[in-house]
Amino acid sequence: MTEGKEKRAHKRISISRIITTIMLYIMLFVIVILVIYPLSFTVSSAFSDSNSLSGLSVLPFTHSVKVDTIDAIALGENAYALPDVEKLPTDKAIYVVIPQTNTGSATLAIGDNAALPLRMKAKDGTLSEPAEGKLKEGRIAGITFNGTELVVEKTYTNATLPTYMAFGGFSLIQFKKLFEDTNYKYWFFNTFKIACANTVISVLCTTVAAYIFSRFRFRGKKPMLMSMLILQMFPSFAGMIATYVLIWRLGLLDNLFGLILVYSAGSIPYNTWLIKGYLDTIPRSLDEAARVDGAGYFRTFRTIILPIARPMVTFLAVTSFTGPWMDFILPRLLLKSDVNKTLAIGLFEMINGRENNYFTQFAAGAVLVAIPFIIIFAINQQYMTQVLSSGAVKE
Repeated sequence: MTEGKEKRAHKRISISRIITTIMLYIMLFVIVILVIYPLSFTVSSAFSDSNSLSGLSVLPFTHSVKVDTIDAIALGENAYALPDVEKLPTDKAIYVVIPQTNTGSATLAIGDNAALPLRMKAKDGTLSEPAEGKLKEGRIAGITFNGTELVVEKTYTNATLPTYMAFGGFSLIQFKKLFEDTNYKYWFFNTFKIACANTVISVLCTTVAAYIFSRFRFRGKKPMLMSMLILQMFPSFAGMIATYVLIWRLGLLDNLFGLILVYSAGSIPYNTWLIKGYLDTIPRSLDEAARVDGAGYFRTFRTIILPIARPMVTFLAVTSFTGPWMDFILPRLLLKSDVNKTLAIGLFEMINGRENNYFTQFAAGAVLVAIPFIIIFAINQQYMTQVLSSGAVKE
């Protein structure tokens, strides 16, 4: 009986390990496909010297390179030579640019060797007769050597030449074009100013409001909290026309301050609930002890409550800073002139429409956007870890 139970237990453990391993590999696959690959492809595209998607490779940090071509020299009627080629390879094709029209039975001399017959291959694999098939002027012939004669496997134009993938090809040309050909620097600093102003206003208004709702009792407190909660049930699209009319009446259309006002006011209800929930976990005995020592409400809030709530306030500051960088609809509605646009609008217009296909410049702009994000998260991650590890006296 004991051995049977042990075997069943071991079998259950083995099955659970297999399921866990499978789930782990699935998770890693999803992370690679949805996170690592898009990020690496964007970075690779930003440092590419190509101006469109056609010059990019599917694999990051590689680029498509067209095969080398050789210019044939006309020796006479239907006779050509390749003076730069001493020996024709038999394991791969060479790509020869034909200078003029000739029949499929032309001859081609390789270096100092005797001329070899040049025959066209039909779709069924048979070789053409002298009167069949022509190589047009400017066409590029993919030629192979079968031991006795030269065979034109296929003809190409410069646009349809075969390509192969090669590593390298890094260039800063896309960043140069980004700053010289567009107003990217204005878009970047506009978004940066909006993000900083929104962070300061949101943090100040939200923390003060949350402290009042958490620590004070007054008439209408519960209805106000419920009203803010109910407002979050409706999407921002519902009030977009009213927002536009209000900003228009205030004379703030195509003005960065109008956008800052909308962002800051719109974030107060949800963030107030968020911070209030955290402040409610801080014991009121700390406030009472501070007031016994002679501290007022503002000093208690500034010296006692804020340091303890610093992790949540830092989280609020980070989310308030990153929000405007990724928003598109409100800036599109309220900002009109090119110098007042934000990054989301400016970058989108690079790839919007049939004629705008500056995908590599778009990637370069996206890489630069990541710089403030990396700095903010790197600094605050270390700071929040120090704050959380320091702890606080709680009941």
